[in-house]
Amino acid sequence: MRRSLTQTVILAAAAGALPGCFALCLGEALGLPLWAKLVLAALGLPLGALAGWIWVSSLAARARTLADGAMELTRGKLGIQVSISGGDDEIGRLAQIFNYASQQLLAYDGETRRLYQNLENGMLETMVLIANVIDSKDSFTHGHSQRVGDWASEIGRELGLPEMDVRHLLYGGLLHDIGKVGVIEPILGKRSALTDEEMDAMRAHPAIGASIIASVGFLKPVLPAVRHHHERWDGAGYPDRIAGEKVPLVARVVAVADTWDALTSHRPYQNAMPTEQALSLIEGLREKAFDPKVVDALASIVRRKRSRGDRLSVADPASPIG
Repeated sequence: MRRSLTQTVILAAAAGALPGCFALCLGEALGLPLWAKLVLAALGLPLGALAGWIWVSSLAARARTLADGAMELTRGKLGIQVSISGGDDEIGRLAQIFNYASQQLLAYDGETRRLYQNLENGMLETMVLIANVIDSKDSFTHGHSQRVGDWASEIGRELGLPEMDVRHLLYGGLLHDIGKVGVIEPILGKRSALTDEEMDAMRAHPAIGASIIASVGFLKPVLPAVRHHHERWDGAGYPDRIAGEKVPLVARVVAVADTWDALTSHRPYQNAMPTEQALSLIEGLREKAFDPKVVDALASIVRRKRSRGDRLSVADPASPIG
């Protein structure tokens, strides 16, 4: 700040010296005596300095306005406009160029975001289609991935997570079983208990799924849900046998949502449980298989829905019509 003030004083003094020099030249042309010329110069110098100070201060203020706008632009405030009076000089023209460039950057950013969103949506729709194809191979799991995504996002909101994290939970639920594309169909559709060898093949699906989406940049926050949704709070899960909060939250939420849907829908190895029985089973696995706060969030949602009369399990009696 001191340096810019010094520069302003120097410019003002230089501008102020001009009227004094003009007064001396005028006195010389009029043939005035030396004392008269000195009086004219003495009067001209302070008036010129004042005028110079006003001019330079105005110039500095306009330049500062332009610089402040440029700083806001670098901070991401695209489309910002600066208002500078006296637009016919160099600074005024610079301001016009700045405003035009700022508007163009805003338009370009909007178009880029739109194209990126379209690309993201297209890739996600493709992967959801794959997940739906996997679900459709078995009438028992039809719609499972969509339901897990819906429950996971509801649990996220109950936990008070930011909307972007809730969106990641939705994606994680939709894609959590995408690795089953690498599991042969006879194992996926088997109606009896799996052999140890078949179980090992089935347990490979989280790692397979993680490898499928690993190269998709916008799904990076979702990858832990795909890889770790079969981990347990006590560390007895798979594939990495991590425990507690070392299991990413997105995976802890999807794990509860996945189990909830498995318990409340018919499966080859068991019939669906009524809502109260399924919730009781999950609550019994707090601090064993599941994160306690995630279980509590699910319980709050279920009880709120039940109080409204919602049917949450295919084993629940149908609501009377009318």
